[in-house]
Amino acid sequence: MLIAKNRNKLLLLMAVLLAVAAYFALGLGRYFSFSQLQAVQAELARAYAEHPLRVVALYAAAYIALFALALPVGSVMTLAGGAMFGFGLGVVVV
Repeated sequence: MLIAKNRNKLLLLMAVLLAVAAYFALGLGRYFSFSQLQAVQAELARAYAEHPLRVVALYAAAYIALFALALPVGSVMTLAGGAMFGFGLGVVVV
């Protein structure tokens, strides 16, 4: 029982480390910049207008995952939420 718990913790740690390494190795930070946010703002607004609940759920899941991994995307994600959802819903979702 104790071995299984330790193995699960080790697997979780390895998954987190792999996700962080992939973020940096693949250069995914370029997708979380202010210039990229500005470039896709119209597309995000269109997606939110067509599927508001889906977009809010996906944004919240991405926000939680990125902050849980402590990736350096906090300011861009927070501003993106405010830009997409407005102040009221943005505060609730973030």
